[in-house]
Amino acid sequence: MRFDELTENVTDTLRFTRQVPLLLGEPGIGKSSWTKALAEQLHTAVFIVSCNTLGDKADLTGGRLMPYQTEDGEEDYSQRFFPHADIADAIRYAAAHPDENPILFLDEINRTSTDITSGILSLSTERKIGNKQLPDNLWIIAAGNDKGNIISFDDASTSRFATFVLEPDATTFLTINPDTNIFVRNVLMQHPELIFCKTVRLAVENEDDDDDNNDAMVDLDEILDDNGTEIRQLTTPRTITAASNLLNNYTHEKLMAKLSNIRTVQDENISELQELLEGFLGKTQFTAYLLSEIANNINNVGVQNNTVSKPSCYDNLKAAPTVDVLNDMIAALTDEEKSKTLVYAIHEKADNTIMINTLLPQMTDLTPEDTKMLLRLYGADDLDEGNKQVFINNPSSLSQKYSAILVAA
Repeated sequence: MRFDELTENVTDTLRFTRQVPLLLGEPGIGKSSWTKALAEQLHTAVFIVSCNTLGDKADLTGGRLMPYQTEDGEEDYSQRFFPHADIADAIRYAAAHPDENPILFLDEINRTSTDITSGILSLSTERKIGNKQLPDNLWIIAAGNDKGNIISFDDASTSRFATFVLEPDATTFLTINPDTNIFVRNVLMQHPELIFCKTVRLAVENEDDDDDNNDAMVDLDEILDDNGTEIRQLTTPRTITAASNLLNNYTHEKLMAKLSNIRTVQDENISELQELLEGFLGKTQFTAYLLSEIANNINNVGVQNNTVSKPSCYDNLKAAPTVDVLNDMIAALTDEEKSKTLVYAIHEKADNTIMINTLLPQMTDLTPEDTKMLLRLYGADDLDEGNKQVFINNPSSLSQKYSAILVAA
């Protein structure tokens, strides 16, 4: 299931059943980020327990022997429970906000000990930890990795959850990460399938090939050592976010310097920027496309960040006396003129509702140049907010294509 399909299914599960949603997927695909975004959408708080950091069951339940006085005045001991700090905070928050549905997120539940897992299962089904009952309005969501498990659930354990096996998708990633670096955003828009990427490009000898192009795609799992113990980086939403944050903090000059600084690494001449990005994202196809995007467009983004020219036809279109006349004038434009006019209309600090809504039904796409310009203007916060919303809310296929990117601030 894609992340953009998940929200309704999870919230319906929590509202109408007693099952706890269990999000399964490979590490780093965005399970935690999605849960935080859900809490923000619900205008409530999320409390995260990283179960793989718990040492034993007592770290979860806080069971301790505590002294107490018996009826005859003697001192005795009884086991009392003090829930994990984040669980205790979740209980207090839920009790203080009965009109909300705060979320208790149990992460990495199958990458811990069997003792701790049994406590998690009881917490999920009985909604009780020690003598502490969870408030009815406190929602529980669990998450785990469907590969490389430390703990395998039996059928009885699995049946306690509503299981959702997830795959990352670029649309959701860009929606919940509006500050994604412009170069990263461009690559994800052009190659959304690389949001999770293990493939690397290797030069291999192919005797049957007569041409000079002997590149082949090889999956990362196929080139690990025999025991599968060699550590190789890969591209995931988590590593993409880290690389994006780094690039957002680089000046144009610093990025240019790292791109032009060539060094020899393991008998290969590569730029400092390539070495850096491969440290975040691995030697994957995503990294190759990102380096190409930066190299091809760094001067445009750095120098022309806010420069957008008014099309020569624009003033005549604005002067059209009626919508019908405007519609006829637009029909006579070339695709390139329509593309430039739309971008300028979204950018201009004026109410261009009629212009935008008349243009869109007669368009199928923007030119590559204008696509980059629109993204540059968005990244520089140089689009008119009202016009941007008109564009996003239009039902055309073109506006829907970009609606995940040009989200309201």
